[in-house]
Formats: sequence, C-alpha cells, structure tokens
Amino acid sequence: MSQLHKTTQKIIAHYQNLDLGGKKVCTPYYINTSRSKDLRVMVGKGTPEEIEMEARIWEKVKGVDFSLMSNLEIKQFLIGRGIGIDCSGFIVHVLNAYYQEAFKRPLWKSLKISVKTVFSKLKYFLRPIEHLGAEVIINEENSYPIVINDVRAGDLIRSKGKKNNAHHAMLIFVGRG
Repeated sequence: MSQLHKTTQKIIAHYQNLDLGGKKVCTPYYINTSRSKDLRVMVGKGTPEEIEMEARIWEKVKGVDFSLMSNLEIKQFLIGRGIGIDCSGFIVHVLNAYYQEAFKRPLWKSLKISVKTVFSKLKYFLRPIEHLGAEVIINEENSYPIVINDVRAGDLIRSKGKKNNAHHAMLIFVGRG
C-alpha cells in the first residue's frame, strides 16, 4: 500500500482541519498527563468531532468568539484548556477507522493487552481508547519490526521519550508503493 486507505485519510484530514469559527484549525499535539480520569478530549484521546464539540463548549463558557480569533489563537486556546491529541490517541483513531471498515470491529478488540488485575481489566473494558498508549500499540505482542526499506503507509515508528518508560509512536502516511 503506497498510501493510507481513504477512510484513514479522511480522519487525518479532519484532525488537520477542525471546523472552529468558520476556520480550519489543526488539532494541537498535546499530552495532558495530569488529567488521566477526564474526558477523552482532555487526555489526548478524542475524535475530531469530540474535540470540536468540547472546543465549542469552552468557547461559550469563556465568552470568546472563534470567528474573531486567528488559527494560532484558537490553537493556543485549545492548549490552554488541555484539549488536543497525543500520538497514541491519533494512531488509535486513524487505524481504528480502517479496522472498522476492513474487519467490522474495533481495533482494540484485536490488540493484546497485558492487564494484571480485575480492576485494570474493567478500566480497559470500559474505556479502551484512554488506556491504549504507544507502549501498548507498538509492543512486541501487537507489532513486529520491519526493515526501513520496507516501510509502507500504515506502518508505525517507535521512539523512546526522554522520560523513563516514555514511548512515542509515529504513523507513516505515505510509503513505498
């Protein structure tokens, strides 16, 4: 595959072009580690539609008008409210869109999750997206290494963060055909 499937391209385009105040605003990359028990959009795991809806709520609550703001001001407003997408949230939603179309079930139903306690299993069952980080998506049970020359659209690249046990994942949009 030299490009991602149209379904995945559509969701990527939506993240790149949130409709706020008659403007097309790119979703900020934002990791909100202090709010792990909040709404998906507040922990970096929201869909573009959820992000737009939450942004409009905050627009009203704070009495601002996105139509009078620049794209950069809107983006900063979102970041100031803790609204954005992190790497794993983006990847899960993009690949899930493809997985839903191709296999008629959510991506997370096929991932191997190592949960140790009943409470952990319940958390994952009730809020799977919020508990799918880069370390789950790209671990040895759910992925496999490839040679760099064989990279294709839809492949993931794993990198380590500066913090202990921090992982980052990147999705290849266009690959060798």
